[in-house]
Amino acid sequence: MFRYLPYLSMANISTIAGTDSNDCIGTERIPRSGCGTSLRGFIEPMTSFPLNFFFTNVKKFIGFVGTSRPASVGAFQSAIQSVLSKYSPLDTVVVSGGEPKGVDTIAVNCARQAGFEVLEYTPAVKSWEGANGYKARNIQIANKCEFVYSFVNRSGSPSCYHCHASHHKSAGCYTARLCKGGHEVVLV
Repeated sequence: MFRYLPYLSMANISTIAGTDSNDCIGTERIPRSGCGTSLRGFIEPMTSFPLNFFFTNVKKFIGFVGTSRPASVGAFQSAIQSVLSKYSPLDTVVVSGGEPKGVDTIAVNCARQAGFEVLEYTPAVKSWEGANGYKARNIQIANKCEFVYSFVNRSGSPSCYHCHASHHKSAGCYTARLCKGGHEVVLV
């Protein structure tokens, strides 16, 4: 689709460009008389977007949280890669807690390897409470994500006090349960 530019005379263009008869010595000039005085026939492509533009450029935010002490790094990598295979790197952002150990690191490494964009929320304070502690960070993750996966060790304490299932307790379970879009606890 094309649209025409508004009428401009060469006199106006010369005025706008700040040129006069001495500025362009040795260059070809368009005459200012007769049919060469306008750019009315000059066309410019019109910017257009596909009808589903707003839907195709929306990113999903998927959270990966869980234990800081995985029983087997290889098993956790496999579980995380399995979950990532359900999503496309073109429209999905992986969100994690930015901790240097455990599920956070494994998820970020797997996601980057698979070509996903990564968003990490790191706590400024290494304590549960506080404005910038683990709890506040976990709430940020839950609020940002449409879905949260919590990866926990199958073995551990008799039951998690967040969800009362028999798996190792983890604050990842707390975070996943806060997510309004949904959550899944993945036992590894």
